Amino acid sequence: MDKVVIHIAGLDFRPVQNSTIEHDYYMMEHVQAAGLDNCHKDPEETAEEFALRILAGLMKGGRVFPVLAGLFIPAGTEDLDWTLTVAKETEAHLRTVTDAEDKAVIHGQVVALLMNFFQLGITSLTTSRKSSGEAAGDTEIGDS
Repeated sequence: MDKVVIHIAGLDFRPVQNSTIEHDYYMMEHVQAAGLDNCHKDPEETAEEFALRILAGLMKGGRVFPVLAGLFIPAGTEDLDWTLTVAKETEAHLRTVTDAEDKAVIHGQVVALLMNFFQLGITSLTTSRKSSGEAAGDTEIGDS
């Protein structure tokens, strides 16, 4: 399988394809913190206003960096070797980018992230979450 390589400020990264449960929880935490888990277009919002609001939530407080650090892994690192340390190192690297071309690569990845997020179905994510929550209300941990 061909792997996409993303070159940013002297380092090569690639998308994580196969994740650990720790990675899954890390991503859930940061997607929620960025407000991407429960975003709905207000009836009075234009599509552009909605997109800008979602983008602002992702950018607020630098929330974009941990999300990107969960999506990318240094090239040459196996997916299952992803750790919080790897994520923090990736995040630190992305935060210090100064070159205009490297910034453009990051901007492009953020746009791709948002496009993919919506293409994968924010509606199904929130619907699934609601359904899971309703079912979870009927069962307690430890029930057989």
